[in-house]
Amino acid sequence: LTGREKEAEKLFNEVERNYNSIKTLAHKARLCPKVLTERVTGGTWYCPGGKSTVASLLADANTQYACASDNHSGSLPLAPEAVVAKNMDADFWIFVYSGDKPLTKDQLIGEYHGYPRIKAFQSGNIFQCNNLKSRYFDEVSFRPDYLLADYVCMFHPELAKTSGYTKLRYYNK
Repeated sequence: LTGREKEAEKLFNEVERNYNSIKTLAHKARLCPKVLTERVTGGTWYCPGGKSTVASLLADANTQYACASDNHSGSLPLAPEAVVAKNMDADFWIFVYSGDKPLTKDQLIGEYHGYPRIKAFQSGNIFQCNNLKSRYFDEVSFRPDYLLADYVCMFHPELAKTSGYTKLRYYNK
């Protein structure tokens, strides 16, 4: 970026403007859904801490996140039973994974038998981001507005339709 300060500043301003516009839109939503993130890995459920980027994005997307009050910026290694107990009423479940194709409900149950107790699992409000088929890890650090737009599209579809955020960039249902 040496010698390209004006270009970098222009891009930063664009991202900031888009992000703030999407955040404002999200906070017009009537409902504030509860969102669960990630899944069990090796017997542990790693949830983003309350001071993490993901937690901030979920707050800006006008959602309830169970770990929002936590003071960590990194992942929290939690017992799966505790996560399920705290999130049984989650309206949405989102996670990032690596694989050839989307995970089925049967595959998820094979991974951890407690998933079916979660409302989002029962209702099918499961959104998966396959990082092998998307540019999630390449883009979200530089374009958080793209991820926030996905969140609005998933969590507030009534707003997304009127604002043009109708196509998910990273996640699939």
